[in-house]
Amino acid sequence: MNKLNYTLIEESSIEDLVNTINELKERFSDRDEESLGWYSTKTLAEKLNISERTLFKYRKHYGLKHSQVNGKVFYSKEDVDEFFKGFYSKAV
Repeated sequence: MNKLNYTLIEESSIEDLVNTINELKERFSDRDEESLGWYSTKTLAEKLNISERTLFKYRKHYGLKHSQVNGKVFYSKEDVDEFFKGFYSKAV
C-alpha cells in the first residue's frame, strides 16, 4: 500500500509564488521571439521567405542547429546567423 505524504505550506507562501509567476508572465508576454533570441519554424520561414519544408531540409541535410521543446522546433538567432554566414562566405 502506498503511503501518502503531506506538506503544509502557509497561504502567504503560495500567494507569493503566484504573484511571482504573474510578474514573470507580464514581463515576458510582450516580448516577441526575435527579442528573446529564438525563432519558431513558422516565424523563421516567414523571415527568410522560404517554406517550412525547406527549413526542415536545412536541418536534416545541412546541419542547421535547432532545439525542440514539447515537439516544437526553435532556432537560436546565433545558430541561424552562423549557419547562413557559412553560405555567404563560400559564395564570395
